[in-house]
Amino acid sequence: MNARNEVQPLAPDRPLSDLINAEQIDMLYRQSPTSIVDCLATTQWAVYLAEALQAPAIVLSDQFMGQSRAIVDRPAYAEWTARRLTAAANVPDYKRYRDTESGVSPMAIPGTPGVVYTADGLTHSEGGIPSSQSRDHRLQLDKRLRKLVDHDYGDARYAREDVREALTEAKASGITPFCITIDRESEAELRDLYGDVGYTIIDDVLSLPERMPNIYRRLTS
Repeated sequence: MNARNEVQPLAPDRPLSDLINAEQIDMLYRQSPTSIVDCLATTQWAVYLAEALQAPAIVLSDQFMGQSRAIVDRPAYAEWTARRLTAAANVPDYKRYRDTESGVSPMAIPGTPGVVYTADGLTHSEGGIPSSQSRDHRLQLDKRLRKLVDHDYGDARYAREDVREALTEAKASGITPFCITIDRESEAELRDLYGDVGYTIIDDVLSLPERMPNIYRRLTS
């Protein structure tokens, strides 16, 4: 799968029309297939993310792919299958948005005895009651962040190939990508993606303002 993926924790209390700009619900996964063949794998991945992380996933293809027809080989079996975390029947003290270690809360399926299906678009407490309390806002934001960061997205090669594809497209458009990071452990991967002169590693993020003029001169000279 070579789709470009983007995931963001979303701000609450925004209209549904803002979904495409990733500004509503809990988190939104936007994915762009890079070819007609990739559309199927990307859609499978989107369904997996939506079910596993209880978040909307939108597959965005361009007009050419959307209006094309093609005969493609059957894709290989995907190692990831959609699994939904559900609440068991008669769970005591069920809370739809319980603050869990993984950030994903068990969801009640309508009709399950002893628990009530809950859906809420406003910022809410763990029980799903709309709330304006800063504690509830912070708790849910932290929970979403854990869900985004701690989830096992599988083979990291997918992410690297996504970046490689995006860099290739940028260079073809006349854009010169340059990476600035504080992660020294990723230097081998950075060299593979950006080349010997397409990145720099800084030890202290606070020194970035001082170093930016030299980096800019390096890129424009």
